[in-house]
Amino acid sequence: MAEKEKAIDLNCAVCRNQLKQPRTGRCGHNYCTQCLETVLKLLRKKQSKEHVEGSGPESLGKVIFQCPVEDCQVTSVIPNATVDSFTINDKILKEIESQQAQKKKTMCQKHSREKCRWLCLTCKTEICEICIEDHHKLNHKYMNQKKVVEMYTKFCKELFEKKKRK
Repeated sequence: MAEKEKAIDLNCAVCRNQLKQPRTGRCGHNYCTQCLETVLKLLRKKQSKEHVEGSGPESLGKVIFQCPVEDCQVTSVIPNATVDSFTINDKILKEIESQQAQKKKTMCQKHSREKCRWLCLTCKTEICEICIEDHHKLNHKYMNQKKVVEMYTKFCKELFEKKKRK
């Protein structure tokens, strides 16, 4: 049986918001670049103070980073204490861009704050609630997108059943 692909977590392990400029730690968890910079800055401060007191890392400039995810706790020594030690996650960048493009695609071109929930059957375009008024004046025919999907699904099932019977 094929293994289901694990859903990609697009939230930062530090701030829990959608990732911005995602970086990945050794353990595989993802962080916003800005969140990592903040955490590393705090660690540098804390660990340099500990170093002065004799209990920190042997070399200044390095920090010991512990993944903040509760059940992970992977620890890494970060040379130069910079985000450059964390890889840029291209797969997540592409997924975020794809979601943003999809979200933009569902918004009305004319009324940017309105979602397209209707389909004009006359001009074959997606339209929002506000656009319906204009299309109604033009005597265009329109239908709710959910209804279009239901009809298409029903059509495909009927077609499949017909083929199956032959």
